[in-house]
Amino acid sequence: MGDYGGGESEDVLAGVDHIVASGFADPERLALVGGSHGGYMACWLVTRTHRFRAAVALSPITDWISQHFGSTLAGFDELFLGGDVSDGSGPYLDRSPVLRADQATTPMLIAAGLHDESTPVGQAAEFFHALERRGVEAELVVYPEERHGVDSLVAEIDFAGRVAEFLSRHVNP
Repeated sequence: MGDYGGGESEDVLAGVDHIVASGFADPERLALVGGSHGGYMACWLVTRTHRFRAAVALSPITDWISQHFGSTLAGFDELFLGGDVSDGSGPYLDRSPVLRADQATTPMLIAAGLHDESTPVGQAAEFFHALERRGVEAELVVYPEERHGVDSLVAEIDFAGRVAEFLSRHVNP
């Protein structure tokens, strides 16, 4: 609490470094996949490191200010992110991946449900457009019948196929 995306990012990257150093992972074939908070972490980490060949984010948070005012979870960011959204600085800006998209180079597949009230579809769209404007390969998939994540069998199958194809293309060229 109060360090959202901070220490946990270091923990994730230390874990990745450990499995690479132990020989369990090929440093040339690393990928990130996450949904909801994991989707945030996928978007956040590609702005902090270039070690991943591809990343997939489902239902991510990418802009804490628009998340605060456009989501049903405003209390969540107040509790975990800390700071005051109205002060115009602090963690709402510092921890928003969309504002660091200029530091990203990792190809991304970003997906969201059109009816997601927890992490609204605009979060995914904002990051997609920020990456696209900077010339980073990005794909955006919006599931018109889904809410947070993908729940219907049709959407799950479609998403799994897209992830498999995307990772195959970037991690196993």
